[in-house]
Amino acid sequence: MKKIKNKKKLGIWEFLNDQPKIQKPEFMIMMSVPLAVHKITGAINFPGDIPGISARARFIYTKSLSSGITFTIGFLADYLALIVAYETASVADRPGAFYEMNNKTQAILGIVQPLAEATPLRAIGILQSCGFNVIPAHGAHITEFDGVASASVRGAVDLITAGGPDSPHLHLWWVSADGIDWKIAAATNARKVTLTGFEHAKDMYFKSQLSIKDVLQPESNIITVLIN
Repeated sequence: MKKIKNKKKLGIWEFLNDQPKIQKPEFMIMMSVPLAVHKITGAINFPGDIPGISARARFIYTKSLSSGITFTIGFLADYLALIVAYETASVADRPGAFYEMNNKTQAILGIVQPLAEATPLRAIGILQSCGFNVIPAHGAHITEFDGVASASVRGAVDLITAGGPDSPHLHLWWVSADGIDWKIAAATNARKVTLTGFEHAKDMYFKSQLSIKDVLQPESNIITVLIN
């Protein structure tokens, strides 16, 4: 056998290049790219008038009843009873009736929201199956906002909205004593505001609205704050 002396040791690519009859292999690298999933949040969005509030609540009740989501026995029946109580309440009793109905609506959302978060690719469908609106993950306006009674100023409320940036947009802050009749309490360029002068130990209703170049955007959800 003939020996080949001083044969240069070839690397893998040099070896393949040295073989004229062997086709060079092609390598395909598969990369897994994670799917970007934004958190989707549900919103109730009660309007500011009695017929609208009633219709909105009944829509959520009807959709929830047929959604296929499991609620405890009697849960939705209790909700319907609260809707009827609100619809038939006297002027004096209506704020309390709205408070009870709104709390139950929030409880329904509290059941549905975790289900949506557990299945992000179906989140929108799950929330809408129970009649809730869907808050966008990003954009110029996000309807959700929140507020708490001020811990340092008696009769004051600290409000914040996630919708829109600060100036030049204008944020309108609405207040109501009964959830029916509304007035603008402040208009600011900031997304945070402290409103003062409210009666101690009284429930007050709040919502916000964004104005972009004098064009009003949809109103936010309504929240109830017990004043300190």
